[in-house]
Amino acid sequence: MKKTYYFDCASATPIDPDVARKMHQLEDAWGNISAQHSQARLAKKVWDEALSAIADILKIKPSEIIITSGGTESNNSAIHGVMQADEHAQMLYLAIEHPSIGEKAQQYNSREVKVDKKGVLDLADLKKKINDNIKLISVMQVNNEIGTIQPVQDVAQAVKEIKIDRQNRGVNLPLYLHTDSCQATNYVSVLPHRLGVDMMSINSGKIYGPKGVGMLYVSSKIKEFTPLLVGGGQQSGRRSGTEDAVGAYGFALALKKATQGTKLEEKRVSGLRDRLIKALKNEFPEVVINGSLSRRIANNVNVSFPGHDNETLMLQLDELGISVATGSACSASSEEPSHVLGAIGASETVMNSALRITLGRQTDDQSINFLIKSLKSIIK
Repeated sequence: MKKTYYFDCASATPIDPDVARKMHQLEDAWGNISAQHSQARLAKKVWDEALSAIADILKIKPSEIIITSGGTESNNSAIHGVMQADEHAQMLYLAIEHPSIGEKAQQYNSREVKVDKKGVLDLADLKKKINDNIKLISVMQVNNEIGTIQPVQDVAQAVKEIKIDRQNRGVNLPLYLHTDSCQATNYVSVLPHRLGVDMMSINSGKIYGPKGVGMLYVSSKIKEFTPLLVGGGQQSGRRSGTEDAVGAYGFALALKKATQGTKLEEKRVSGLRDRLIKALKNEFPEVVINGSLSRRIANNVNVSFPGHDNETLMLQLDELGISVATGSACSASSEEPSHVLGAIGASETVMNSALRITLGRQTDDQSINFLIKSLKSIIK
């Protein structure tokens, strides 16, 4: 069997073997936790342990956790939860947000916030657009295509100052800050109170946990929250649907492992990333590295090879056993060029030749060497 090299960790990660093994040991916890019998009580115990563990890791309350099906549902729920009940409220979001933010925001009265050519938010533009009708601001912690790390804490400070000003002027509309941390969790701190956010989305499938599981942190300060899914009243009425106790438990295990090793793994992977970027520049002088070099998540390299079609490059690498992406996997079915690269002012040539290479736990020096060797054999 041909050896494979996986460089698409921004779209999905393999489940951690320890997580899979411990989930398998809970195969009897399949009951519906809303029922009253012993099988349900077993599942309820696992569910409660999972929420307690997640709360301990993130230093929040179990009651502030909504278990979802992943990042997309979490992002949709965050917007729906605070915007649905107020038709006059407005929201702001970054021009480079994941489509699960951008497309959902467009169902409400919303405006985009500009980013610079490196993908970093324009804080002055954000402040200028926060009027007295803004109820929600969504700023992703790390961009899923170009890996730019946003200054979420600076946004939180601005929001805090605006809240004080509103209070002094008798403006009663609340103002909330949400962040999509799906791409951040493996490499940087995602403690909500440290970041200063009111809501946060995390995806288990990006952190070596089970697929189809995620969470939305909703601060207890948010008193009115309209559920996206209704019909059962589970999770204190905030997310209907039978709870997946074992999935939540697996997510908790993956979250613990990801956050415990953040600094060491960030150092290791960022070293490999920097080595890859240096090699790409040396071997292919015409390449364009998209996004910021100084504010870049450890595992992301978004690179364009002008004059070469990115779809063709991706397929040629796949033939050699190398998995990369041309952009967000969630938008792979769209024939439109990347809205992220468009928002940072990339030319059509740069957009059409861009590959997203994202490293992970399986990436080592040999993987980087093989990737460079393969690119050299393709791009002559």
